[in-house]
Parts: sequence; C-alpha cells; structure tokens
Amino acid sequence: MPNPINSTKAAAFRGYSGVVLLSSKSTTAYVFDDMFSEPGFLLRRAHQLSTAAFVMEAGSVDITPVQFITLFAISTRPDTDAASVSELVAFDRTTIGQVLFRLENKGLIMRRSGEEDRRKKILRVTDEGHVILDRVLSMLPKIADNIIGVLSDEERQTLIGLLQKVIQAPGNARLVR
Repeated sequence: MPNPINSTKAAAFRGYSGVVLLSSKSTTAYVFDDMFSEPGFLLRRAHQLSTAAFVMEAGSVDITPVQFITLFAISTRPDTDAASVSELVAFDRTTIGQVLFRLENKGLIMRRSGEEDRRKKILRVTDEGHVILDRVLSMLPKIADNIIGVLSDEERQTLIGLLQKVIQAPGNARLVR
C-alpha cells in the first residue's frame, strides 16, 4: 500500500530515487515494493510469466499464445467470421485481422467469402491447423504447471475463480475493445 506522507516529507522524498510522487502536490508516495500490492502490476507480471511458459513449451510449434487462442476459437466454431472471433477472444478487429493473416500465411486456417455476404470472410481450421492445435492442447497441462505449479489444487481453483470473476465483471469487457 502507498505510504501517506505530509508535504514536508514529500519535499524531502523528491530527491530520493526510491520514492515516486504522483504529483508535486501529492501527499502519497510510493516505493517500488508497493507495486507488488497493485493488481495491475501483478497481472502484468503474471501475463509475462504465462507468455514465457507458453513460449518455453510450445516454441517449437511456431505459434504465439494469441494465435493459439484464435485458432482454438475458430476450431470450436467452424465457418465463423472475423468479427465473431474478435468478440470471442476479446481482441479488437485490427489485432484479430493481423492474427488471421498470420494464421492463413502459416496454412493453419483458410478464409473464403461468405455465400450470403461476399464481403464477409468465413474462417475454417485446416488439417495442418488441427495438427498444431492437438500438439499445443497436449502441452497445456505442462504450461499451466509452469505458471501456477507452486499453488495447491485448492489455490489454483481459487485463483482461476477470482480471475474469471474479474474478467466477467460487468463493464470490464468494454475496457479491452
């Protein structure tokens, strides 16, 4: 938690590299260790760990976590379109467009024009895409263990439940689009 300080202390702390003031008129100072109590910082670090664990296990497959979840989403909804995939995986349409371009270039998905609306691109996982999916899906338990292996089964379920609660909270979906 931040350390409340008075203005006299704030002036004294300004020259100390271990403290950052929110503004010149702030009465709250932060030391770096305070960040280990901030959810945004902790979630960013957890994301770094998650990405590193994925790359460590699945790096030989030549697929990123974003490409994997997109490929997985398409596999669960054959003949879907980019807008639906974007909504499903919570990426903006520009990002998902770039991901789909890469997946198509790797031969993992194919896009074709819709029958009713020729402008709409229909997505489907290729045979090679299914091979990659099967390989990565078989790695997920090891990836999860690398990320949260220090937790007991009960702690894992608690963490997953809390993360789901945060992600599904009303209003949070609008923050990522």
